[in-house]
Amino acid sequence: MIGKITRGSSGRALIRYLFGPGRANEHTSQRVIASGLAIGIEEGRKLTAAEIAGLGAAIDAANDAYRADPAGGHIWHLSLSLPQGDRLIADDEWSDMAQR
Repeated sequence: MIGKITRGSSGRALIRYLFGPGRANEHTSQRVIASGLAIGIEEGRKLTAAEIAGLGAAIDAANDAYRADPAGGHIWHLSLSLPQGDRLIADDEWSDMAQR
């Protein structure tokens, strides 16, 4: 498994990036598998444009309210991917890893 941590200061921008086509159209079949937020979106289905915007706002809400963005930003995004040739991982397995 390949992991990469990215830091930033906008949950809205992160969500727009993740649910958009990506830099080279690499984003396909995007959906919420697991979340540390109580976002009120059932897992495993495609999100609407309004839900995508709301998710970005929810991620930024505390920072917007307290205006206390730490150095490097309040967003820590961990990307996980599989090397070519590894077996596919089912959504419930990804969810279990995220919750742990």
